Amino acid sequence: NAQDLAAIQSDIILRFQVRCETLTRDLQVSDAREIRESCLSLFPDLNKIFLIAGSSVPSEDFYALSEETAISLMQVNFQAPILLAKTFFPQLCRTGGNLVGIGTVASIRPRSKNTIYAASKTGFEFFCKGLRHAGVKNRVTVQFYRLGFTRTRMLTKSGLIPVADPDWVALKIIQNLNKDFPSRYLPRWWWVISAVYRIIPWFIFRRL
Repeated sequence: NAQDLAAIQSDIILRFQVRCETLTRDLQVSDAREIRESCLSLFPDLNKIFLIAGSSVPSEDFYALSEETAISLMQVNFQAPILLAKTFFPQLCRTGGNLVGIGTVASIRPRSKNTIYAASKTGFEFFCKGLRHAGVKNRVTVQFYRLGFTRTRMLTKSGLIPVADPDWVALKIIQNLNKDFPSRYLPRWWWVISAVYRIIPWFIFRRL
């Protein structure tokens, strides 16, 4: 919300002595073109887009969600980032920039919980890989991360699996900006967990 963004904005300006602007929009109802024009009015030479927003209801089976909640999950995690990427892409072609999409390790293997969220993020990953193909001839680098557990106010620990510090995650994304890869896990060691998780036999997995 606007109050949280204002606090983050003040912290960034104070710590890094840089210009920082904020815009508050509801991704369920906002017009992607209006968001683009608002951003370009502040930064006409914008050449980097990070599509990080996500919304999930991890505690509920997908069939128990209301229709409104299901639609909201698809709008925030799939429809909105795709429309924003499509709308900003011509600007990135002009400036020769970067577009980074953020997904989730929840999409490693389907489960009854978080299904709509994970399916939406998987669809967004597929879109980003197609956008990467379009970016080759337009000097646009497109990357996608399957983000592991990251520390937030709601998540401070996750059993035996380490929780990544968000500052470390941001630094890694910035350091990798001009590298050419379609998608990767972050932290990278999540590929090991993914490989193990995928080969768990069904008769065991169905009880998890």
